[in-house]
Amino acid sequence: MITDRMLTVATLLPILPTMDVPVERMRLNRTNIRWLLRNLRVRNNEHPDIDLAIQLLKDLNKHENHRPNES
Repeated sequence: MITDRMLTVATLLPILPTMDVPVERMRLNRTNIRWLLRNLRVRNNEHPDIDLAIQLLKDLNKHENHRPNES
């Protein structure tokens, strides 16, 4: 079964490598999603997909807030 989170991740993953993002922040866990929400615009404000990426990260953040903490 494909979930909303899976579709969001599938849309976001091809965008992140085209941006200036540290490789270690591309793993989309709770900590990295929050880091990306705070920092993605700093070096990528002119990127054509920045608004889409931010919206997708916000959607993922909502999903992550309803999941148990990662171990």
